[in-house]
Amino acid sequence: MCFLLVFCQPQVSPFVNRTLGVCSLVGNSDILTGSKCGQKIDSGDFVIRFNMPPVCSPYLDDIGRRTDLVTTCRDRMNSKWGLLKSRAGREKFLNHLHDQYGQDTYIVSAPFTIRRDIEALLSISELLRSNNSSVVPLYISPTHARQTLQAWSDLGLDLNKGRINFSSGFYYTSVALELCDQVNIYGFWPFREDREGRPVRYHYYKSVDTGGLENSWHAMDKEFEKLLQLHKLGVLQLIHGNCR
Repeated sequence: MCFLLVFCQPQVSPFVNRTLGVCSLVGNSDILTGSKCGQKIDSGDFVIRFNMPPVCSPYLDDIGRRTDLVTTCRDRMNSKWGLLKSRAGREKFLNHLHDQYGQDTYIVSAPFTIRRDIEALLSISELLRSNNSSVVPLYISPTHARQTLQAWSDLGLDLNKGRINFSSGFYYTSVALELCDQVNIYGFWPFREDREGRPVRYHYYKSVDTGGLENSWHAMDKEFEKLLQLHKLGVLQLIHGNCR
C-alpha cells in the first residue's frame, strides 16, 4: 500500500528525496495561441502537461515540445480511446502517448477517487507493460488528494461544498508546489476573453470549445483568484501574456 505517497505506481514514488527544479506547468487554454512561449516552457527542468493534449505542429512555438509528465483522466480516455476496450483504441492510445510525449515520460491519473474510473485507468499500467513501453504510469493516492483539499480549505479556498472539487490543473499545481523549487504556469485562463477583449477558447487545439468553463464540478474562477494571490506573493509565476 502507498497511501502516504503522492503517487501509487510504482510502489515507491520516483520523486522521494528529489527536487524537480524549475517546473513548467502547461495548461491547454487558447490563451497560449500566439504567445510564443514554447522556448520558455522547454527551458524548465521539468515540463508537466494536462489531459494528453496534442504536442505537435502547428502549436509548438506557443506550447513547447518537451513533456516530462502528462496527466490523463477517464473522460479523456473514453472520448479519445474508448477506455482502451478495443485493440484499435489501445493502439491509438499508445501511438499518441509515444509520438506526442516520447517514451521517457510519466503518465499520471487518479483512479481511486471515483469508483467508475478504477478499471480504465489501472489498465494503462498493464498496457504499457505488455507493449514494453518505458513510459512510467503513476497513480495519485486518494489520501493525498483529500489532504490537499483540506489544506487549501484551511487557507481559505473551500471547494468542498456540494459537488465542487479541484480542477486537475489546480490539483497538479499543488503537487508541483511540493516537488519543484520554482513553478511557472502557462495556459491557465478560465475566461472567454483575454485582457483586450479577444475571444479565447478553452482548449488551444479545438476550433469551438467552452470545455470546463461549463463544468459545474469546478470553481475555476476561485482557483484562478488563488493562483493570482500566490503569484503576487512570489510563490509561483502565472504567465498569460506574450513570452517575446
